[in-house]
Amino acid sequence: MMAGTGWAVNKIGPRYLGVPEYITEEAKILILFVAFLFSAALLSSAKNGVVLCVMLILDAGKALAIALKTCGCLIAVLEEMTLVEAGSAQSRLCKRWINFTALPLLVYQKWRLAFQVRKQLNNLVIDLAGKTRESLQESEITIMEARLLNEFARHAKVFALVELCEVAVPLMYMMVMALLHTETFGYNRQYYEIFSTTGQGYQDAMIGNAMSFLIEAFVFVAAQVAFLQSTGFDLAYFAGIVLLENYSYWVLGLGAGSVAWLTVLISHGGHDLDLIRALFSRQ
Repeated sequence: MMAGTGWAVNKIGPRYLGVPEYITEEAKILILFVAFLFSAALLSSAKNGVVLCVMLILDAGKALAIALKTCGCLIAVLEEMTLVEAGSAQSRLCKRWINFTALPLLVYQKWRLAFQVRKQLNNLVIDLAGKTRESLQESEITIMEARLLNEFARHAKVFALVELCEVAVPLMYMMVMALLHTETFGYNRQYYEIFSTTGQGYQDAMIGNAMSFLIEAFVFVAAQVAFLQSTGFDLAYFAGIVLLENYSYWVLGLGAGSVAWLTVLISHGGHDLDLIRALFSRQ
C-alpha cells in the first residue's frame, strides 16, 4: 500500500497537477510517517517473536531500499551525462535487456560507476564544506556536479527524515502509552482500545517498541557513519538543517499525520485495527 501510494503520488502530481517532483518526494515522508505509527501500534500487540522480528526487519529494510534507490539515481545521472550520443544510450539499454549473458558485465559497470559517484561526491563535499556562504556564490561547478548534488540532496533529505521518523515513532508511542497509564491521564485510556492493555500486555508493548527504537537508532547511526566514510556528508546535521529551514511545514505535516493516526485509533462503536485483524484472521 505504501509503495503503491508513493508511486501514484509521483505519477499524478507532476503530470496532472503540475506539482514539482521534490514536493511529491516529501509527501512520501508523510505517508511513511503515518505507516510507521500504525506499525508501532501493531508491534505492541505482536504475540509471536517471529512476527515481531519480521516487522522490525521490514522497518529497518526501508533504509536500505532508499539508499539503493539513491545510488541508482546518481548512477543514472552519471551515465546520462557521460554518454555522448543519446541514440547510443538507447541501443545499449535495449541490448542489456535482451542479452542476459552480458548481465555480469553490466553489474560490474554499475559497480564501477558507483565508486565514481562516491569519489565525485566526496570531492564536492570536501571542497564546498571549506567555503563560506559568500565564496559559495562565486564558486564554479560543472553541469554534471550540479545535477549530482541536486539528486543527492533530494534523496538524502528523504532518507534522513524517514530515518528520523523511524527513530521517533517508537518513542512517541511509548510516551503516549506511558501517559495513558498514569493516574492523571489514565481515564482517557478507555477511548483507545490499543492502549487499554495492562499488566503483561503493557510490558510486552513497551518492550516491543523499545526493541524497535534500539534497532532504528542503530540503523541511523550506521547510516551516519556510512555517509561520513563514503562521501564526508553529515547526515544528522543535514536533517537538522532541513527541519529548521521548513519547521512550520514539517510540524504541520507530521502533526496532521499524528492526529489522523489517533483519530483512527479512537474506539467508537468498533475498532479499525480489530476490523483489519478480523478480515485477515484464519477464523
